[in-house]
Amino acid sequence: MTTYEIYGKYETDKLPSLIISRVNGDPVWTIAQANSLIEHWNIRTAQGMQGKVSDWNIKKVIINN
Repeated sequence: MTTYEIYGKYETDKLPSLIISRVNGDPVWTIAQANSLIEHWNIRTAQGMQGKVSDWNIKKVIINN
């Protein structure tokens, strides 16, 4: 099974952190979903509703069951 984790540098952090790995309890299933979540985060940042994240990075996670 493949899922995705989204990393970035939050506000003034010097190193990246895990920003999103789950949505409503479910993993991020597709790269398109990950990109959409980043876009949504950036819109909310522009509206002053969330902190700014820079240096976004999407990492593929392969889980062997």
